[in-house]
Amino acid sequence: MEAAKAKESGSGFAVVANEIRKLAKSSSEQASEIQNIVIVNDIKDEITSISISMNNDINIQNKKIIDIQNIVKKISIISENTTSSTQLE
Repeated sequence: MEAAKAKESGSGFAVVANEIRKLAKSSSEQASEIQNIVIVNDIKDEITSISISMNNDINIQNKKIIDIQNIVKKISIISENTTSSTQLE
């Protein structure tokens, strides 16, 4: 009788231990998934930051191009005025 109770207790303990193993494995897998999500979000944030920085750099370069175009126009006007003035003499 005692042996039967011990066997039942041992069997019950084995079932509980098995369930604990399953929960531990599941928890480990979920922790790994969460870590991957965090890493992906960090990467997305970094890409967004780089994109914003590149857009700012592009805007600065575009402004510089416009400045250069304006300078070239002014030089062209000065050159035309100088040519006109020289031809009048």
